Amino acid sequence: MTVTIHQWIDRGKDLPALSGSIARLLSLTQKDDSNVSQLAEVIKKDVSLSAATLRITNSSAFGLLSKITTIDQAVVLLGFNSIRNIALGVGVLNLFPPHDETFLSKIWQRSLVTGLAAREISRLKGNKNNEDAFTGGLLHDIGLIAFFSYDNKKASELLKEAENNGCMNLDSEKKLMGINHVEAGGLLAEKWKLPEDIILAIRHHHDDPWDASFSDNGNLVPSVNLGAQVGDIFYLGNKKESIKMFIENCHRLGIPDGKTNDLLHDIHPQLIEIAAHFDITVSPGNTYEDILCKANEEIVNITISNEATKYHLTQAFEREKELAAKLEESNRNLKILASKDSLTGLYNRQFLNEWLEKEWHRSIRYNYPLSIAMVDIDDFKRVNDTYGHQVGDMVLKEIADTLKENLRMNDCLARYGGEEFAILLPQTNLKEAYTVTSRFSAAVRELNLSSIGDDNLSLSISCGVSTAFPGKGREGEHLDALIKRADDALLEAKRSGKDQVVYKDI
Repeated sequence: MTVTIHQWIDRGKDLPALSGSIARLLSLTQKDDSNVSQLAEVIKKDVSLSAATLRITNSSAFGLLSKITTIDQAVVLLGFNSIRNIALGVGVLNLFPPHDETFLSKIWQRSLVTGLAAREISRLKGNKNNEDAFTGGLLHDIGLIAFFSYDNKKASELLKEAENNGCMNLDSEKKLMGINHVEAGGLLAEKWKLPEDIILAIRHHHDDPWDASFSDNGNLVPSVNLGAQVGDIFYLGNKKESIKMFIENCHRLGIPDGKTNDLLHDIHPQLIEIAAHFDITVSPGNTYEDILCKANEEIVNITISNEATKYHLTQAFEREKELAAKLEESNRNLKILASKDSLTGLYNRQFLNEWLEKEWHRSIRYNYPLSIAMVDIDDFKRVNDTYGHQVGDMVLKEIADTLKENLRMNDCLARYGGEEFAILLPQTNLKEAYTVTSRFSAAVRELNLSSIGDDNLSLSISCGVSTAFPGKGREGEHLDALIKRADDALLEAKRSGKDQVVYKDI
């Protein structure tokens, strides 16, 4: 059965335990009658803890005017809580020494920056126990260290994500680990029975620092929260946004711009010195000036990225417009192809029917006459039988071209089927339709077809013409009747000797 990190912390089986000295220090904290002498005695009995405590209290981060040479002096000058907290920080760090582990090294460096920044923010706020803020900042991310001890691969993934995004993502942590590092840190702090104010800072360093419940003058949460933002500036990505957020929050706290700027500039020198006392290696090239350069690089990269995105979007938009135009043209061409007869290039019967219906409604609206001529090539079967279908196709094309050349602007010519054509004549009365159709007949009669090898071949057409007045609403005045009358007239022309135009009215 898989043990969750919650269970793993709770059982504490594989979890490092605080040293006896640190445990005794915490025990003293819980007693009301504890005094500085007892605290000094506990620290002095642990040589490594004593040495580390003296090194740290003598660092410039604590700003003491004279060098402290004994634990007794340190306790007297800094106070019970300050020395307890310094020793506590040393003790916890000794449980998870960074050595060459990239993850632990980064977390402890970021935690030291958070502690130093929290301490200075606490001082600028006018608080008394500034060393509490330092320890709260130093230990605020012990949940991440617990993650690493539980599953270093997953912990490294989470840190990489935070470095890319500029902040720790509690939702991602919970999804991957089952709990987030704030919850894990709180569990671990309670397991070790750390001081209540430190536990509170660990549990709430991601909460809103302006929450009314954290407004007490001595509370660590706002200081540690803002200190953690400084840690983000120095060790996570999206530096421009992190700097902006920190400065805005300092304004809300009433810290002047000059003090905020000094704090950020002074952090790295203090970090270099105090990190050495904690045996943590810090890169010398991570000053605030370097951070500002990186922030400017981020701005430039974002600008370049935005311009590149804009360029690619413009290109994509232009390509899309080009493709849309080509598609529209293709659709238009397909529509034209679908409406044309492949042999003659004239409109086909389906297109004629659609056009005829439109013209019928137009004639109703404007009270125009509408005429149609049905045309049939005389003795076309004899042409096919004598000369073959290839010549017959040539004859069809020649007559189609001849009819097309004699069309008026608004007329519509279509191949109706076989050797039959239809000519739609909008806004044309019966007399005018007869005259126009007679001109078609004469043009075909004059065709010279010597190109097919027989000078004696002569062609003619028979035509039937009919007219309607759709707007007048007369009986028998409908579309099918118009076409039938034209067909009947064509049939009469054929029976009457061909090569002639016959018209029929209602």
